[in-house]
Amino acid sequence: MPIIFDNFGHMVSTESEDELHCFAKRMGLQRDWFQAHDKHPHYDLTTSRAKVRAEVAGAVRVSPKELIELAWWKKQ
Repeated sequence: MPIIFDNFGHMVSTESEDELHCFAKRMGLQRDWFQAHDKHPHYDLTTSRAKVRAEVAGAVRVSPKELIELAWWKKQ
């Protein structure tokens, strides 16, 4: 489950930032939409349609707690 997102629409990778950017690009998200926050960098999926597109592309919906526990930056 390399790409995950929560109900708030925060999308992250469980493996690396590069993997997240590649997935986002395949979804048609622009790189400058990346939220490069120090504590939890992510892309925002701002619509229900975007969340469905992410799931169709292979992302897995998880709880906000799981997202924090599984994100690549938590493992560093």
